[in-house]
Amino acid sequence: MTISIKYNKNDELPKLAWVASFDKSKRYLQIFHGPAVEYTDTWMVEGVWDGEFKEGNFHRSENFFGSGVRIEGDTLYFASSTSLDDRLVYCFYENIILVSNSLIHLLGYTGATLDHHHMYNDCWSIENGILKYDKEFHIKHKKIKCFYQAYHRNIVYRDGEMSCEIRSSKKEMNSYQEYIDILKGILVRMRNNYLDKHRMNPMHPFVTLSTGYDSTAIAVLVKEIGVKDCFISKRSSSNIPWWLSKDASIDDGGRTAKILGLYTRYLMKESFVSKDEIFFLAASWDQFGTIFHSMAEYIENNCKTAVVFSGHNGDILWDVNVNKKHLNDEIMPGDLGGLGASEIRLKSGFIQISVPYILARSIESLNKIAHSEEMSHWRLNNSYDRPIPRRIAEEAGIPRDYFGQRNKAVAKYYYYPKNKHLRKDFFEYISQYYDLTKGFVYSYIIFNWLYYVISRLTQYLRFFRKEDAMRSGMRVGATPSKVNPFWPEINLYHIMFIWAVNTLSRKISLNFKRFMTTSAG
Repeated sequence: MTISIKYNKNDELPKLAWVASFDKSKRYLQIFHGPAVEYTDTWMVEGVWDGEFKEGNFHRSENFFGSGVRIEGDTLYFASSTSLDDRLVYCFYENIILVSNSLIHLLGYTGATLDHHHMYNDCWSIENGILKYDKEFHIKHKKIKCFYQAYHRNIVYRDGEMSCEIRSSKKEMNSYQEYIDILKGILVRMRNNYLDKHRMNPMHPFVTLSTGYDSTAIAVLVKEIGVKDCFISKRSSSNIPWWLSKDASIDDGGRTAKILGLYTRYLMKESFVSKDEIFFLAASWDQFGTIFHSMAEYIENNCKTAVVFSGHNGDILWDVNVNKKHLNDEIMPGDLGGLGASEIRLKSGFIQISVPYILARSIESLNKIAHSEEMSHWRLNNSYDRPIPRRIAEEAGIPRDYFGQRNKAVAKYYYYPKNKHLRKDFFEYISQYYDLTKGFVYSYIIFNWLYYVISRLTQYLRFFRKEDAMRSGMRVGATPSKVNPFWPEINLYHIMFIWAVNTLSRKISLNFKRFMTTSAG
């Protein structure tokens, strides 16, 4: 018995969001989706991969970014990204399998709510790698035991059974040139895919650029496949003012963009963030950074859909001093930074392609290459040392002192919404459910900020001379709240995550109810 499929386009859903409902007994698949997903009689996708678009074989690609659904004979595939910037979530409801590319949409569709007692482990378990993370995602629902999360996997339904398949394999590479040739070939095929004329929604490519190793190298690589536009932040996430340490606070990759001939769009200050801030806050306990809100807004308003190349996971894949626990084929990310864009990208309509996830299971080969004699000219022999991206950039004509001098970041941790309307709602929420006042929140921030400043100044005294600080590779970024010494039992940005998820999932639930009522009528 073949699988039949019905698409339900919902213009009120985010551009690329979808929820699939598969009735196992009837072998009937319904997909509720936003207006910019691509679909045919046998497959639906919001993604880019290194293969012919019209063939729809994203479920077989080892380099797939986004998500999709594919019917192949009597087998049903739900395909997740090969990067860890996105995931699928799914559950079982009586005889129905429900799958979505969005946690908040599966919550909204089912009416489930978060189980606060397990959230930290559920969100962070992917740090254990693609083979050992916890598949269960705890929720509260009368008839659904739990959700499940799928990273770097296909969810497969075949012969009445569900299974999961790892999406990629480990490859051996013996030289820098071998790695670069393979990587460039993959990027060319991906370019051909996102520019394919058979797409209903044209895609425009962008790259994010800073003074770091990873984004600089990636900007060089994607410039070669025709990317012409970049987004840049003038400032890093450092709390050190520019007049005290310009090196720490400035993260402007404009000089590199000029050499590469890229058109530059500077990201707006976070103080101008719109109500879309909530989509950043509802994606992950590790904040992605609302500094990218203007990028998301620009793409939503000016592009049907888009591709954004970035450097997430470069700090693991390309670091010559990477912790030995990462030297395996399990892809163990250093943080959840990329996942923080997993909800806003659906609303704005872009696919995030983190280039360092390509061939990431081959990290042992890449680390050997980084330590090889052929790479000695590009090793700095300090704690912030990534010879592979340095060689990519320098051989493209980027001066050595333009990038890779200090480890920085642009995402910044904070404890209440920046948008004034969302802030008001959040303070009402914590007053009602946590008995916390606005005054307490401000005291919490001030005391922990003072601790942060004092501890940072102490570090700077240890590295008083500028060149020593540079050699240390010391990262001047936000101090995670889990190490805050004052009121450590209260984690405000985790509470903010729960508030954001609950707020959005309720709105989405109402959206689905309206849509079902209208469709039935």
